[in-house]
Amino acid sequence: ATIVKVDAETLEVIDEYVPREREPDAPPPPLGVSGAYSMIDVDNHFIVARGRAVEVFADEVAGDRGSRIALVRRFTLPDAVFCGVGDAIVGITMTYDGRVAVATGRGVVASVPRQPAQMLPENLVAYSINDRALCDTPDAELEETSNSIAADENGGIYVVTSEAMYRFDGDSTSLALAWRAEYQAGGGGGGVRLGAGSGSTPTLMGTAPTDDRFVVFTDGQELMHLVLMWRDDVPTDWEPIAEGRDPRIACEIPITFGADGATESLSTQ
Repeated sequence: ATIVKVDAETLEVIDEYVPREREPDAPPPPLGVSGAYSMIDVDNHFIVARGRAVEVFADEVAGDRGSRIALVRRFTLPDAVFCGVGDAIVGITMTYDGRVAVATGRGVVASVPRQPAQMLPENLVAYSINDRALCDTPDAELEETSNSIAADENGGIYVVTSEAMYRFDGDSTSLALAWRAEYQAGGGGGGVRLGAGSGSTPTLMGTAPTDDRFVVFTDGQELMHLVLMWRDDVPTDWEPIAEGRDPRIACEIPITFGADGATESLSTQ
């Protein structure tokens, strides 16, 4: 679990931050997909979620890109936020109002201010997709997340699980479910896919006032499809694409990667 800073012009390594070498009580490296997603904010903070913590790194000397890497904050989310002892953070994104939003592998969505000093339990808001009573139940059928997440300019946070696409509406005081729509999740993972269902982070389409606004992702069918769902209210005259399908689905496009007659395809997270 190493953080590396590389010179963009020469590609030379400026510094490597290895927690076990610089911290007397460094946490163990995270397992699985946790830590795969990261971002940089306007203050040149490198923010990554690993295990059960949000970590913030920066230049040791502010404004000097040639300086060593410094750990600014490691905010470990309270155990009560997670869905059971085996849960960990997977996805991460920045909201338009300046919060770090995360999603865990067992379907907990949470957000906290991006400012390191404000990353405190009292500033955390969270929502659990799964019934918390089932979180530590062996063989419980829990919805799982194995991709990152997306956020729009209206406070919407989009999370795809092994069964459905979700939109949550949030701010600094609350996080609420706006809608849930099931998709063709398929029979599970395999190949390069790290979890059941979708193998892609949600992508948002539509920015101009006259645009249709969609959240786009790939599903888990044997022949994977690109799925477009209405982000906001479903048009009143819209008919479902097929009997029994959620009306929020605008269309499904088979992905063959240019192979005529393809019957199987999938994408990685």
